[in-house]
Amino acid sequence: MTSYIEERPEASFDDIDPRSLTFNIMFNCSRSSPGQIIQGFNHLSRYFNGVDEYTEHVPKTDYEKKIFSDISTLSTLIVERYLELFFNDVNDVVQKRVYGANLNGKHNDGRLYKSYTFKGLNEQAKYKTVKFGNLLNLLKQRILYHANRDISKIIRYQENEEEYKYYLELQEKCQQFYHFLDVNIKEQWTETVKQASELKTPDERESIKKDNHEKPRNEVHRSKYRLKKTIEYVGRLN
Repeated sequence: MTSYIEERPEASFDDIDPRSLTFNIMFNCSRSSPGQIIQGFNHLSRYFNGVDEYTEHVPKTDYEKKIFSDISTLSTLIVERYLELFFNDVNDVVQKRVYGANLNGKHNDGRLYKSYTFKGLNEQAKYKTVKFGNLLNLLKQRILYHANRDISKIIRYQENEEEYKYYLELQEKCQQFYHFLDVNIKEQWTETVKQASELKTPDERESIKKDNHEKPRNEVHRSKYRLKKTIEYVGRLN
């Protein structure tokens, strides 16, 4: 009988830096691994700081200045914390294989073999148009999946003691990172939205109201509802 380890496609994990993954703003977010989503935040950090090649406009109002600046700052914090946990001190060959396969995909290319999303995020959503809050919840979904995954059901790691050890280490780091996203980043983003809303001009308020009114109902949900559905979905994955 052929084991899972023998069947697993060969891939190089010499470089597991998420910033090395191919990225395009027209990629579907729903098929992204955690590493690819980090590339999305890296793009947002540069885009809203006016230094990205995809930059199409600059903030003109106080509301836009606040939103753009904070999205860039929070995106940078997310990328830096991710690299600190999952890349900077990851040097062992087996450790890189375990981290890379789970965070960058089994081919180390940032892509998942199928789409995983949640209610409120369209399966065809692109990085070009995805909202910061939705991308944050998508990353939390991916990280929570690994944090809660039952390692006893992963045959590969039951057969390899060293990989088993590193996946447990990865899970612990995922728990730390999820807490960082769900508490630190979420609280700062909530405060940003609150402060920015007070800076809206009448025209901006009307434009946003019209924009939300014209969206499909499943695209207009509060952050708490999105988070609830994210957790429910990840629970079904396990």
